[in-house]
Amino acid sequence: MFQNYINLTLLEGGASKKKIYRFSKKNKKFIILDFSNDESEFNNHLNIYNILKNIEISIPKIFEVNYKDKILVTEDFGDQRYDKVYNSSNINTLIKYAVESLIIFNNYTISSENTDQLSIYNYDIFNKEISEFVEFFMPFRKINSSLNEIFLETWREYYNNFNFQYDTLVHKDFELTNLMYLPEKKNHLKCGILDFQNAFKGFKGWDLFSLLENSRVYFSREENEKLIKYYYDNTYPNIEFDLFRNQYYFLNTSRQTRLLGRWVKFSIVNKNNSYLKYIDITIKRLKESLINLKLKKLNEIYDKILN
Repeated sequence: MFQNYINLTLLEGGASKKKIYRFSKKNKKFIILDFSNDESEFNNHLNIYNILKNIEISIPKIFEVNYKDKILVTEDFGDQRYDKVYNSSNINTLIKYAVESLIIFNNYTISSENTDQLSIYNYDIFNKEISEFVEFFMPFRKINSSLNEIFLETWREYYNNFNFQYDTLVHKDFELTNLMYLPEKKNHLKCGILDFQNAFKGFKGWDLFSLLENSRVYFSREENEKLIKYYYDNTYPNIEFDLFRNQYYFLNTSRQTRLLGRWVKFSIVNKNNSYLKYIDITIKRLKESLINLKLKKLNEIYDKILN
């Protein structure tokens, strides 16, 4: 399959089924994305790439497409991944590049007819995601299962009180591990964006909380409220800011909840306990989100589970 490529090096691929390789050709480096184990992700990656390639953001160019073997040859963005190069002095600058890219990403795609083919987030998906917390995290922490029903029912009740507008292309995994620092480029283009094949249509602020409320790397939230308002002012949601902010924290709280279940699930399914190291950071992010959300019933339930 790879006979035309030399000096192949297998790179870290995370929980995805795809394999990522770096290779050299005529003294230049390229990336191979091998989707042979997941045809759906291969097709999704191409579909989203065709939407994003004309936007003024940095995504790896695709040079070759092998439809038979489900392989892509793409531009190599190097090794300066956000989660590996950030420090206390540059994290805010890196985050701002990403937010500027996200604003451009959002304002272009919201009116794109090409997004009509994407799946749309809904309550069934929401419920399935937070149920991973009940299925995996609560048994892991030996939490009494008598809380399961009231936990899910409380989430359903609050969800139905929000009038969510799922009209925006969401990257889904817009976080430090999928962002590359490209110092040779200018302004927001210094932020390279990877792994967009799981995109869907959802809440306008989804990618923002994936970025600012990172569950793998903890950094200060001191700039977050300013960035939430800045993003709101520059993406023009059809709702008041206070409602946007509440929806941001509601869905972020559900995401942190799902991730707690996901870390335990991955440790079991992938037989890799390294995911468990993210639990403490995720709990910290979850508690911060609950404080900002200020929903009494949810706070009471999480007090019983996490304390």
